[in-house]
Amino acid sequence: MFQKLGAQNGFDVEIWDPNINQCPGRQAPAGVSVATSPFLDLATLMQSVVFDSTVGRDAAGLTAVEFANLQAYIRAGGGFVAIHGATDSMQNVPWYMDLVGAGFTNHGGNAGGILIDTDSGGHVELYPADPSHPATSGISEPFLGHSWQYMTEPWYQNMMLKAVEWTAGKAYANCVTYVEVAELLAASAASGDVTSGGNAVLGALLQKARADFDQGSYQKAVVTLERCFAGSGCGSPGGYE
Repeated sequence: MFQKLGAQNGFDVEIWDPNINQCPGRQAPAGVSVATSPFLDLATLMQSVVFDSTVGRDAAGLTAVEFANLQAYIRAGGGFVAIHGATDSMQNVPWYMDLVGAGFTNHGGNAGGILIDTDSGGHVELYPADPSHPATSGISEPFLGHSWQYMTEPWYQNMMLKAVEWTAGKAYANCVTYVEVAELLAASAASGDVTSGGNAVLGALLQKARADFDQGSYQKAVVTLERCFAGSGCGSPGGYE
């Protein structure tokens, strides 16, 4: 799929997929173009890196040198996309878990297959928190998250394409969603950390920033958000309470 997306959208796709014999009968896919690990040389990682279901609970798949290069790449602003079982990788490595922001606690058996209607491994529904993000702009409803058939769907392919373009710095999008900030604000108001007056003012500023962003007025949105975070004029002499 990524090779197809690259050919259609003008970027090269290099694959590193060594056969480490963890799955019986597993074969390297066609188009493997990297003979040695790209993680051995930091310079080769200065692009968007995709971990495609890299299952493995510890860092045994990377040597100390490779793992150090991965860290240096990320800390230098390198792009990273984690797909499916990539959230089941290196779960004993806090740094990696912070990077992907998720992890498996359990996984059911695959006796029923992995098709969308089996619920094999549990029932999962994903909801796009920010429909304005390029990677989720084509998703209009919740979807189950455990079907290989998604790779043939245009909306899934678009999500993967935009994720790569975003992490490679070729497409602009927020790193934190307006929905997430609104939820944090609501929780702060409920706990009393923000007064009702401050909540009203901050909520209005947040809505204005989102409206500006959705209309493509990114600089106006940034200015409004700076007011929001500074707390200027939000109900108390020093800002919001």
